[in-house]
Amino acid sequence: MHLQQGTRSDILARTQRLGEAGLRRPPLPAVTATRERAGAVDPSQRRTSTTKSAADPAIDPDVVRAVQRELIDRGYEAGPVDGVAHAVTRAAVMAYEHDHGLPLTGQPSEDLLKKILFGVPPGAADKRAHEPLPQAQEMIRSVQESLASLGYSIKVDGRMGEETARTIRDFESKHGLTPSGRVSGALLLKLREATLRRKQSASVR
Repeated sequence: MHLQQGTRSDILARTQRLGEAGLRRPPLPAVTATRERAGAVDPSQRRTSTTKSAADPAIDPDVVRAVQRELIDRGYEAGPVDGVAHAVTRAAVMAYEHDHGLPLTGQPSEDLLKKILFGVPPGAADKRAHEPLPQAQEMIRSVQESLASLGYSIKVDGRMGEETARTIRDFESKHGLTPSGRVSGALLLKLREATLRRKQSASVR
């Protein structure tokens, strides 16, 4: 079964109207069911694809779905392709932004989609000195809180400083992830797994 037909063409039509060249690639198959069976997605996060994101009603689900699909195609863990801007998708966006020298927003926007499809234009990168947007700060704080609850010594301030990057690398190394020192969808899922195991272990005692 494939995703709804026309979703990608609708998004590309928007970029073409903005003067971009079109890109013709077939849609990826839906991954929601398989990811849930693998335990990578909380089923409670599922939403209907025809509604706006519960996290931000202003976000177009078609844009979110296209961003999710493109990030997954490029090796980022973005969660299910469901058009919902949930935490794993936002973390994947931040990983892409980090890797391409973009300011951290955590927003699966149409502007981000164009950068993914057509490349980061000159002058758009190397802006990491900018403060992360509030949505990204919230995500960083959540990661810091999770690491602190797992026993790591880390300051919870919503900032992506060297201490946070070093602690993330330490956690990634111990949990089978390639050390990157950045927020990502894969990191979020591993943190959830580690937190759940810790709670289950505590309840047995």
